[in-house]
Amino acid sequence: MRYLLNAFSINMLPECQEANFSFKKITKLEAFKLLGEKEGIEKISAIGHADMAAVIASELGLQVESNRISVALKEEDEAVIAQYRGARLAEGTVELPENSTIEYWHVRNIKIMPVKINKKVLVVSDNKMYAFKYAKLYKDAYICCRKKDIKDFNFKDFEILFVINSCFFKDFEGISHKDIRYKSYDPNAIFPKNGIII
Repeated sequence: MRYLLNAFSINMLPECQEANFSFKKITKLEAFKLLGEKEGIEKISAIGHADMAAVIASELGLQVESNRISVALKEEDEAVIAQYRGARLAEGTVELPENSTIEYWHVRNIKIMPVKINKKVLVVSDNKMYAFKYAKLYKDAYICCRKKDIKDFNFKDFEILFVINSCFFKDFEGISHKDIRYKSYDPNAIFPKNGIII
């Protein structure tokens, strides 16, 4: 999604530990191209003030809807910010007032690090990429990626046990554990009855 905004707020980010993104000042023409292209990424106006939407529309030569919505940016999203600088817009304004300007900024390359959950977790998988994907969500996480190492862990020491990919499932049948989560990328996988399918 590519949003058109007239300001940027921390409230537009999900709850997270850290967020990185790039702000690049762009020209009016570059803003026009990013918002006016017919193909590619979906675009939506999040300009909540009707007069501001009308002024931006006049400046860019594009249709800009007044749309008062809450924006929740995700990693794949972008934004074009039309930052107005000048006197308060009078009601019914449709053109940029004298001695006022609009600066355009392109926000992209959003990277969000989620808040890490404070639980002791063991992630068991034959695929390190998937194991690290889940482990990084927790402050105290351990990874087991080799079948022969399973016996080295006492499952009662962990609050959450992730089991990813079907080749490991049968090793956990009958384990009494309050929070076992299973995930498989095999559509024919048979899950044990105990635990949560994620």
